[in-house]
Amino acid sequence: MSLKKELKLSKEPDLHESVILNMYLSGQMVDREHFELFKRYDLTSAQYNILRILKGAGEPVSCSYILDRLLTKVPDLTRLIDRLQKRGLVVRSQALSDRRSRLIQISKKGTETLEELEPKRNEIALKIVKKLDVNEQKMLCQLLQKMRE
Repeated sequence: MSLKKELKLSKEPDLHESVILNMYLSGQMVDREHFELFKRYDLTSAQYNILRILKGAGEPVSCSYILDRLLTKVPDLTRLIDRLQKRGLVVRSQALSDRRSRLIQISKKGTETLEELEPKRNEIALKIVKKLDVNEQKMLCQLLQKMRE
């Protein structure tokens, strides 16, 4: 469907504007699909991202480690971690090298939650990109990466 029709515009937008609008609409579609899944686990996309970062780290890490790797920057990481800790999904500990510093790691419950959620998230990803063949997917990745450079 053309942007003109989809957005009920009086005329087709300029090419550069079409690129931006298509990226925005595609991002919104991805967000909507994931929002519904994360809602079933009482998670936000930022909380899910934190859990993935912690699982990937494989050891306790600092808040700055998490902030450097978040897909979407959040204003209050501490509060997000507090909520995850209250639900038993992460564990905080004191850093041995600096007693003022706290380290965060994923808990067994957090790991189990991710293991249950991940196949469903993967299904969503496949559903979203299924209209593109492998070469188109690679090309899209390359183009999007080029735009971010």
